[in-house]
Amino acid sequence: MLDLYPDDTLRNKRKEDVFERAINGRAWPDNERLAYAVGDTVRWRWVNGSYLPHPRHLHGFHFDVTAHSERGADTTYLPADRRTVVTEFMVPGSTFAMAWVPTSAGHWLMHCHMRPHVTPWPPRPGSARRHDAHDVERHAITAMEGLVLGVTVADRGSGETMAAAHAPEPARRLRLVAQARGVAVGMREVPRGFVLQRAGEPAPDSVEVPGSPLVLVRGQTTAITVVNRLREHTTVHWHGMELESVYDGVSGWSRAAGSVAPLVAPGDSFTVAFTPPRAGTSASPIITTRSATGSRRVCPSISTLSTASRARAGVHSKSYVSPTPKRPRRAGRSARAWAGRSAPSLARARQRSGAYAAPTRSTPQCSTSTTGGPARRPSRRSTH
Repeated sequence: MLDLYPDDTLRNKRKEDVFERAINGRAWPDNERLAYAVGDTVRWRWVNGSYLPHPRHLHGFHFDVTAHSERGADTTYLPADRRTVVTEFMVPGSTFAMAWVPTSAGHWLMHCHMRPHVTPWPPRPGSARRHDAHDVERHAITAMEGLVLGVTVADRGSGETMAAAHAPEPARRLRLVAQARGVAVGMREVPRGFVLQRAGEPAPDSVEVPGSPLVLVRGQTTAITVVNRLREHTTVHWHGMELESVYDGVSGWSRAAGSVAPLVAPGDSFTVAFTPPRAGTSASPIITTRSATGSRRVCPSISTLSTASRARAGVHSKSYVSPTPKRPRRAGRSARAWAGRSAPSLARARQRSGAYAAPTRSTPQCSTSTTGGPARRPSRRSTH
Protein backbone atom coordinates (compact mmCIF):
# COMPACT_ATOMS: atom_id res chain seq x y z
CA MET A 1 0.00 0.00 0.00
CA LEU A 2 1.36 3.39 -1.07
CA ASP A 3 -0.18 6.15 0.98
CA LEU A 4 0.39 9.15 3.24
CA TYR A 5 0.60 8.36 6.93
CA PRO A 6 0.80 10.71 9.93
CA ASP A 7 4.19 10.82 11.62
CA ASP A 8 3.67 12.06 15.18
CA THR A 9 7.43 12.57 15.56
CA LEU A 10 7.24 15.38 12.96
CA ARG A 11 4.91 18.26 13.75
CA ASN A 12 4.41 21.50 11.88
CA LYS A 13 4.13 24.91 13.55
CA ARG A 14 0.42 24.34 14.14
CA LYS A 15 1.33 21.16 16.09
CA GLU A 16 -0.40 18.95 13.52
CA ASP A 17 0.97 15.58 12.44
CA VAL A 18 2.98 15.68 9.22
CA PHE A 19 1.85 13.15 6.60
CA GLU A 20 4.74 11.21 5.10
CA ARG A 21 4.85 9.05 1.95
CA ALA A 22 5.19 5.44 3.04
CA ILE A 23 4.75 1.77 2.08
CA ASN A 24 2.45 -0.14 4.43
CA GLY A 25 2.73 2.68 6.93
CA ARG A 26 6.52 2.97 7.00
CA ALA A 27 9.04 4.91 4.92
CA TRP A 28 12.60 4.06 3.94
CA PRO A 29 14.85 3.30 5.78
CA ASP A 30 12.50 2.15 8.56
CA ASN A 31 10.25 -0.11 6.46
CA GLU A 32 10.58 -3.85 6.01
CA ARG A 33 13.08 -5.64 3.77
CA LEU A 34 11.78 -8.52 1.68
CA ALA A 35 14.01 -11.58 1.24
CA TYR A 36 13.91 -14.24 -1.51
CA ALA A 37 16.15 -16.85 -3.13
CA VAL A 38 17.31 -17.05 -6.73
CA GLY A 39 14.63 -18.86 -8.75
CA ASP A 40 11.68 -17.98 -6.49
CA THR A 41 8.48 -16.81 -8.14
CA VAL A 42 7.58 -13.54 -6.45
CA ARG A 43 4.09 -12.06 -6.64
CA TRP A 44 3.21 -8.60 -5.36
CA ARG A 45 0.07 -6.49 -5.47
CA TRP A 46 0.51 -2.73 -5.23
CA VAL A 47 -2.26 -0.36 -4.15
CA ASN A 48 -1.93 3.39 -4.65
CA GLY A 49 -3.99 4.79 -1.78
CA SER A 50 -2.63 8.30 -2.20
CA TYR A 51 -3.81 11.21 -4.37
CA LEU A 52 -0.42 11.24 -6.16
CA PRO A 53 0.78 9.23 -9.20
CA HIS A 54 3.62 6.76 -8.62
CA PRO A 55 5.68 5.04 -11.36
CA ARG A 56 7.01 1.90 -9.64
CA HIS A 57 10.44 0.78 -10.86
CA LEU A 58 12.21 -2.53 -10.10
CA HIS A 59 16.00 -2.66 -10.22
CA GLY A 60 17.87 -5.49 -11.91
CA PHE A 61 14.96 -7.51 -13.27
CA HIS A 62 11.92 -7.34 -15.55
CA PHE A 63 8.47 -8.23 -14.25
CA ASP A 64 5.13 -9.25 -15.76
CA VAL A 65 2.04 -7.14 -15.06
CA THR A 66 -0.61 -9.79 -14.38
CA ALA A 67 -3.52 -7.50 -13.41
CA HIS A 68 -4.35 -3.80 -13.34
CA SER A 69 -7.24 -1.73 -12.04
CA GLU A 70 -8.31 1.90 -12.23
CA ARG A 71 -11.46 3.53 -10.85
CA GLY A 72 -12.93 0.26 -9.67
CA ALA A 73 -12.48 -1.71 -12.92
CA ASP A 74 -10.08 -4.62 -12.46
CA THR A 75 -8.51 -6.47 -15.41
CA THR A 76 -6.66 -9.77 -15.04
CA TYR A 77 -4.47 -10.50 -18.06
CA LEU A 78 -4.12 -13.80 -19.86
CA PRO A 79 -0.46 -14.95 -20.11
CA ALA A 80 -0.27 -13.86 -23.76
CA ASP A 81 -1.49 -10.36 -22.87
CA ARG A 82 0.85 -9.65 -19.96
CA ARG A 83 3.29 -6.77 -20.37
CA THR A 84 6.94 -7.34 -19.42
CA VAL A 85 8.32 -4.09 -17.99
CA VAL A 86 10.70 -2.57 -15.45
CA THR A 87 8.40 0.36 -14.52
CA GLU A 88 4.62 0.48 -14.06
CA PHE A 89 2.79 3.81 -13.79
CA MET A 90 0.09 4.07 -11.11
CA VAL A 91 -2.54 6.81 -11.07
CA PRO A 92 -4.23 7.69 -7.76
CA GLY A 93 -6.51 4.89 -6.56
CA SER A 94 -5.14 2.30 -9.01
CA THR A 95 -3.69 -1.14 -8.30
CA PHE A 96 -1.59 -3.64 -10.19
CA ALA A 97 -0.34 -7.18 -9.64
CA MET A 98 3.11 -8.29 -10.77
CA ALA A 99 5.14 -11.48 -10.95
CA TRP A 100 8.89 -11.83 -11.35
CA VAL A 101 11.72 -14.32 -10.82
CA PRO A 102 15.01 -13.11 -9.31
CA THR A 103 17.93 -14.55 -11.29
CA SER A 104 20.86 -12.94 -9.48
CA ALA A 105 21.77 -12.67 -5.80
CA GLY A 106 22.35 -9.30 -4.19
CA HIS A 107 20.61 -6.24 -2.84
CA TRP A 108 17.93 -4.61 -5.01
CA LEU A 109 15.27 -1.91 -4.80
CA MET A 110 11.75 -1.19 -5.95
CA HIS A 111 10.87 2.48 -5.68
CA CYS A 112 8.81 5.34 -7.00
CA HIS A 113 10.48 6.97 -10.00
CA MET A 114 9.52 10.51 -9.01
CA ARG A 115 12.54 11.97 -7.29
CA PRO A 116 10.68 14.05 -4.66
CA HIS A 117 8.98 10.84 -3.49
CA VAL A 118 12.28 9.07 -2.69
CA THR A 119 14.61 11.85 -1.47
CA PRO A 120 14.69 13.70 1.87
CA TRP A 121 13.05 17.08 2.31
CA PRO A 122 14.44 19.50 3.24
CA PRO A 123 17.56 18.52 1.27
CA ARG A 124 20.50 17.38 3.32
CA PRO A 125 23.25 19.99 3.74
CA GLY A 126 26.31 19.76 1.53
CA SER A 127 28.50 18.80 4.50
CA ALA A 128 26.36 15.69 5.10
CA ARG A 129 26.47 14.68 1.43
CA ARG A 130 30.24 15.10 1.31
CA HIS A 131 30.59 12.91 4.38
CA ASP A 132 28.87 10.04 2.50
CA ALA A 133 32.14 9.49 0.63
CA HIS A 134 33.71 8.38 3.93
CA ASP A 135 30.81 6.11 4.93
CA VAL A 136 29.27 4.86 1.69
CA GLU A 137 27.02 2.27 3.36
CA ARG A 138 25.41 5.08 5.32
CA HIS A 139 24.74 6.89 2.04
CA ALA A 140 22.03 4.40 1.05
CA ILE A 141 20.27 4.96 4.39
CA THR A 142 20.41 8.75 4.55
CA ALA A 143 20.23 9.81 0.88
CA MET A 144 16.86 8.14 0.24
CA GLU A 145 13.49 8.52 1.94
CA GLY A 146 9.88 7.58 1.36
CA LEU A 147 8.64 5.10 -1.27
CA VAL A 148 11.67 2.81 -1.42
CA LEU A 149 11.49 -0.95 -0.78
CA GLY A 150 14.66 -2.98 -0.16
CA VAL A 151 14.86 -6.52 -1.52
CA THR A 152 17.59 -9.05 -0.78
CA VAL A 153 18.07 -12.13 -2.96
CA ALA A 154 20.19 -15.06 -1.79
CA ASP A 155 21.77 -17.84 -3.80
CA ARG A 156 19.63 -20.96 -3.43
CA GLY A 157 21.36 -23.49 -1.21
CA SER A 158 24.16 -21.30 0.13
CA GLY A 159 21.88 -18.51 1.34
CA GLU A 160 24.57 -16.00 0.40
CA THR A 161 23.26 -12.58 -0.68
CA MET A 162 26.71 -11.25 -1.58
CA ALA A 163 27.65 -13.65 -4.36
CA ALA A 164 30.72 -12.65 -6.33
CA ALA A 165 30.15 -10.88 -9.64
CA HIS A 166 31.04 -13.24 -12.47
CA ALA A 167 30.65 -11.42 -15.77
CA PRO A 168 32.62 -13.14 -18.56
CA GLU A 169 35.52 -11.47 -20.34
CA PRO A 170 34.04 -8.51 -22.27
CA ALA A 171 33.92 -8.62 -26.05
CA ARG A 172 33.67 -4.79 -26.19
CA ARG A 173 34.91 -1.93 -24.04
CA LEU A 174 33.38 1.55 -23.93
CA ARG A 175 34.43 4.70 -22.08
CA LEU A 176 31.77 7.15 -20.92
CA VAL A 177 32.68 10.53 -19.42
CA ALA A 178 30.37 12.36 -16.99
CA GLN A 179 31.05 16.08 -17.16
CA ALA A 180 29.52 19.56 -17.06
CA ARG A 181 29.70 22.61 -19.28
CA GLY A 182 30.84 25.37 -16.94
CA VAL A 183 30.54 25.71 -13.18
CA ALA A 184 27.28 26.02 -11.25
CA VAL A 185 27.06 29.21 -9.16
CA GLY A 186 24.40 29.42 -6.46
CA MET A 187 21.12 28.09 -7.83
CA ARG A 188 22.19 28.50 -11.46
CA GLU A 189 22.38 25.13 -13.18
CA VAL A 190 24.79 24.12 -15.90
CA PRO A 191 24.33 21.36 -18.50
CA ARG A 192 25.57 17.98 -17.31
CA GLY A 193 25.74 14.79 -19.30
CA PHE A 194 27.54 11.73 -20.57
CA VAL A 195 29.89 11.86 -23.52
CA LEU A 196 30.84 8.60 -25.19
CA GLN A 197 34.53 8.54 -26.11
CA ARG A 198 34.79 7.87 -29.82
CA ALA A 199 37.92 8.70 -31.82
CA GLY A 200 39.65 10.64 -29.05
CA GLU A 201 39.32 12.09 -25.57
CA PRO A 202 36.18 14.28 -25.28
CA ALA A 203 36.83 17.99 -24.74
CA PRO A 204 36.52 18.87 -21.01
CA ASP A 205 33.52 21.20 -21.56
CA SER A 206 31.68 19.10 -24.15
CA VAL A 207 28.21 17.92 -23.13
CA GLU A 208 25.73 16.12 -25.37
CA VAL A 209 22.05 16.75 -24.63
CA PRO A 210 20.43 14.36 -25.41
CA GLY A 211 23.27 12.15 -24.25
CA SER A 212 25.32 9.79 -26.34
CA PRO A 213 23.29 6.67 -27.26
CA LEU A 214 24.98 3.40 -26.33
CA VAL A 215 24.33 0.51 -28.71
CA LEU A 216 24.92 -2.96 -27.28
CA VAL A 217 24.36 -6.40 -28.76
CA ARG A 218 22.16 -8.96 -27.05
CA GLY A 219 24.25 -11.78 -25.63
CA GLN A 220 27.52 -9.87 -25.99
CA THR A 221 29.37 -8.86 -22.81
CA THR A 222 30.31 -5.19 -22.73
CA ALA A 223 32.49 -3.39 -20.16
CA ILE A 224 31.72 0.33 -19.69
CA THR A 225 34.12 2.56 -17.75
CA VAL A 226 32.43 5.67 -16.35
CA VAL A 227 34.88 8.53 -15.71
CA ASN A 228 33.72 11.27 -13.33
CA ARG A 229 34.85 14.73 -14.44
CA LEU A 230 32.27 16.49 -12.28
CA ARG A 231 33.08 18.50 -9.16
CA GLU A 232 31.07 16.22 -6.89
CA HIS A 233 30.79 12.50 -6.20
CA THR A 234 28.35 10.66 -8.40
CA THR A 235 26.72 7.29 -8.92
CA VAL A 236 25.28 5.58 -12.00
CA HIS A 237 22.20 3.35 -12.14
CA TRP A 238 21.75 1.35 -15.36
CA HIS A 239 17.98 1.63 -15.69
CA GLY A 240 16.31 -1.44 -17.18
CA MET A 241 19.54 -3.45 -17.42
CA GLU A 242 19.84 -6.96 -15.98
CA LEU A 243 23.25 -7.15 -14.34
CA GLU A 244 25.10 -8.09 -11.16
CA SER A 245 24.03 -6.27 -8.00
CA VAL A 246 27.35 -4.48 -7.42
CA TYR A 247 27.01 -2.81 -10.84
CA ASP A 248 23.43 -1.64 -10.24
CA GLY A 249 24.65 1.69 -8.92
CA VAL A 250 22.90 2.27 -5.58
CA SER A 251 25.95 3.40 -3.62
CA GLY A 252 26.27 1.62 -0.29
CA TRP A 253 23.39 -0.80 -1.04
CA SER A 254 24.22 -2.67 -4.26
CA ARG A 255 26.90 -5.26 -3.58
CA ALA A 256 28.74 -8.49 -4.39
CA ALA A 257 31.08 -10.54 -2.19
CA GLY A 258 33.72 -8.17 -0.86
CA SER A 259 32.49 -5.23 -2.98
CA VAL A 260 29.94 -2.48 -2.41
CA ALA A 261 28.81 -0.07 -5.12
CA PRO A 262 30.86 3.11 -4.55
CA LEU A 263 30.29 6.80 -4.82
CA VAL A 264 32.58 7.69 -7.70
CA ALA A 265 34.85 10.55 -6.63
CA PRO A 266 35.77 13.47 -8.92
CA GLY A 267 38.56 12.31 -11.21
CA ASP A 268 37.90 8.64 -10.42
CA SER A 269 36.22 5.95 -12.51
CA PHE A 270 34.20 2.77 -12.12
CA THR A 271 33.85 -0.08 -14.61
CA VAL A 272 30.71 -2.20 -15.01
CA ALA A 273 30.36 -5.31 -17.15
CA PHE A 274 27.16 -7.06 -18.17
CA THR A 275 25.62 -9.19 -20.89
CA PRO A 276 22.14 -7.94 -21.93
CA PRO A 277 19.80 -10.93 -22.35
CA ARG A 278 17.13 -9.12 -24.40
CA ALA A 279 16.79 -6.45 -27.08
CA GLY A 280 15.12 -3.09 -26.51
CA THR A 281 15.68 0.57 -25.65
CA SER A 282 15.94 2.10 -22.19
CA ALA A 283 16.62 5.58 -20.82
CA SER A 284 19.88 4.50 -19.24
CA PRO A 285 22.28 5.00 -17.65
CA ILE A 286 20.98 7.35 -15.00
CA ILE A 287 23.61 9.55 -13.41
CA THR A 288 22.81 11.19 -10.10
CA THR A 289 25.10 13.96 -8.95
CA ARG A 290 25.04 15.60 -5.56
CA SER A 291 25.67 19.33 -5.33
CA ALA A 292 24.62 22.37 -3.36
CA THR A 293 21.59 22.77 -5.63
CA GLY A 294 20.35 19.23 -5.08
CA SER A 295 20.50 16.10 -7.22
CA ARG A 296 20.55 16.06 -11.01
CA ARG A 297 19.76 13.14 -13.28
CA VAL A 298 20.86 12.85 -16.90
CA CYS A 299 19.67 9.92 -18.96
CA PRO A 300 21.09 9.05 -22.37
CA SER A 301 19.59 6.02 -24.06
CA ILE A 302 20.98 2.52 -24.19
CA SER A 303 19.79 0.26 -26.99
CA THR A 304 20.30 -3.48 -27.06
CA LEU A 305 20.06 -5.04 -30.50
CA SER A 306 19.87 -8.58 -31.71
CA THR A 307 22.83 -9.57 -33.88
CA ALA A 308 20.69 -9.37 -37.01
CA SER A 309 19.59 -5.83 -36.17
CA ARG A 310 23.06 -4.47 -35.50
CA ALA A 311 23.21 -2.48 -38.73
CA ARG A 312 20.11 -0.49 -37.75
CA ALA A 313 21.61 0.95 -34.59
CA GLY A 314 21.05 4.55 -35.60
CA VAL A 315 17.28 4.44 -35.17
CA HIS A 316 17.44 3.83 -31.41
CA SER A 317 17.87 7.08 -29.52
CA LYS A 318 15.80 8.42 -26.65
CA SER A 319 16.89 10.54 -23.73
CA TYR A 320 15.76 13.21 -21.33
CA VAL A 321 17.13 15.50 -18.67
CA SER A 322 15.17 15.59 -15.44
CA PRO A 323 14.34 19.07 -14.14
CA THR A 324 16.17 20.57 -11.21
CA PRO A 325 14.28 19.77 -8.00
CA LYS A 326 12.25 22.69 -6.72
CA ARG A 327 10.97 23.50 -3.27
CA PRO A 328 7.54 21.88 -2.84
CA ARG A 329 4.59 24.26 -2.90
CA ARG A 330 3.03 24.88 0.48
CA ALA A 331 -0.53 23.77 1.20
CA GLY A 332 -1.79 26.66 3.32
CA ARG A 333 0.56 26.89 6.28
CA SER A 334 1.65 23.25 6.05
CA ALA A 335 5.27 22.19 6.42
CA ARG A 336 5.43 20.50 2.99
CA ALA A 337 3.46 20.47 -0.26
CA TRP A 338 1.05 17.88 1.10
CA ALA A 339 2.39 17.59 4.63
CA GLY A 340 0.43 18.78 7.62
CA ARG A 341 -2.97 18.28 5.97
CA SER A 342 -5.70 17.37 8.36
CA ALA A 343 -7.46 14.08 7.72
CA PRO A 344 -10.60 15.76 6.24
CA SER A 345 -8.57 17.85 3.77
CA LEU A 346 -6.61 14.76 2.74
CA ALA A 347 -9.86 12.89 2.12
CA ARG A 348 -11.21 15.75 0.01
CA ALA A 349 -8.03 15.77 -2.07
CA ARG A 350 -8.45 12.05 -2.69
CA GLN A 351 -12.09 12.48 -3.70
CA ARG A 352 -11.21 15.24 -6.19
CA SER A 353 -8.49 13.05 -7.72
CA GLY A 354 -10.86 10.08 -8.18
CA ALA A 355 -9.08 7.94 -5.58
CA TYR A 356 -12.36 7.26 -3.78
CA ALA A 357 -12.01 3.48 -4.20
CA ALA A 358 -8.68 3.22 -2.39
CA PRO A 359 -8.64 1.18 0.85
CA THR A 360 -8.47 3.17 4.09
CA ARG A 361 -5.24 3.74 5.96
CA SER A 362 -6.32 1.40 8.74
CA THR A 363 -6.05 -1.66 6.46
CA PRO A 364 -2.85 -1.31 4.39
CA GLN A 365 -2.23 -4.23 2.07
CA CYS A 366 0.71 -5.11 -0.16
CA SER A 367 0.60 -8.86 -0.60
CA THR A 368 3.77 -10.82 -1.32
CA SER A 369 4.39 -14.51 -1.86
CA THR A 370 7.07 -16.84 -3.17
CA THR A 371 5.75 -20.05 -4.44
CA GLY A 372 4.55 -7.73 -24.20
CA GLY A 373 4.56 -4.25 -24.88
CA PRO A 374 6.50 -1.47 -23.14
CA ALA A 375 5.45 0.21 -19.91
CA ARG A 376 3.81 3.62 -20.03
CA ARG A 377 6.51 6.21 -19.77
CA PRO A 378 6.23 8.29 -16.56
CA SER A 379 5.82 12.03 -16.80
CA ARG A 380 8.99 14.08 -16.86
CA ARG A 381 7.48 16.60 -14.48
CA SER A 382 7.97 15.93 -10.78
CA THR A 383 4.72 15.91 -8.84
CA HIS A 384 4.75 17.46 -5.40
